[in-house]
Amino acid sequence: MTTELIKLGAEFVGITKEEFKNRMNNNPERAINDWNKYGIIEYDKHTDANIYGLVGFNDDERIDNIIHYIRNVSGKNILDFGGGIGTISRKLEEQGNTVYYYDIPSRTQNFAIFLTKKLNYNTIFLKAEEVDKRKYDIIITADVLEHLINPLTYVKVLHELLVPGGIWITTGLNFSVGSHTPMHLEENTRFLKTHNEFFNKYYRTQYLHVTPKEIIYGCVKR
Repeated sequence: MTTELIKLGAEFVGITKEEFKNRMNNNPERAINDWNKYGIIEYDKHTDANIYGLVGFNDDERIDNIIHYIRNVSGKNILDFGGGIGTISRKLEEQGNTVYYYDIPSRTQNFAIFLTKKLNYNTIFLKAEEVDKRKYDIIITADVLEHLINPLTYVKVLHELLVPGGIWITTGLNFSVGSHTPMHLEENTRFLKTHNEFFNKYYRTQYLHVTPKEIIYGCVKR
C-alpha cells in the first residue's frame, strides 16, 4: 500500500515519485523547519510535511496494531478524530463500518479527501461543527492528543459522543518531547496523569500493543 500512496502522493503534490520518496527520507528536518517557520496555528495549513511523514508512518503493520481490538467489527459508526491521511478510516471502512473522519483544515486533510476519491472509498468528512451532531460506537485518536492545546478538553467532549459500552482506541498518552519532535507539545506532559485517571475512571482500559516507542490503549466505556 505504501508504494501506491507514494504514487498518489506524488500526483497530489505535483512532483515525481523519486522526489516524493526523497522528501519522505528527509522529512524530519523539513517538518522541524516548517514548524519553526509557521508555528502551532499555521503549520498544518502551509506544509506538506505531514503528508511525507504519514505515508511512511502509516505502514500496514502499525495500522493493524492500532485497530487490532476491532479488526472483526462491522456495521458500526466510527469517528476517526485527527484522521491524518485517512489510512485508519479506509481500513475500517473496508470492514463494513460507517466511518466519519475529522481533522483540522490542512494540506493533510486535502490529501485524505484526494485519496478517498482516487481509491473509491465513502469516508464521511466532517467539519468541526458537525462532529458532535451524532453518537459513535467507536472513537479513534491515533497520535493526536500530544498535538492538541489542552487535550483534556477534547477528551471530555469526545467522551460524551461515545455510546455506553463503546470503544475508544488511543495512542499519545505517552510520547517523546524534544527538539526532534516540536509538534509534541511539551505542556501536554502535565496532562499524562490526568488522562490516565480520566480513562481509568470512565473506561475499562487495557494495553493493546506496547513497544519502546508507543502504547496503544483500548478503552471500553463503562
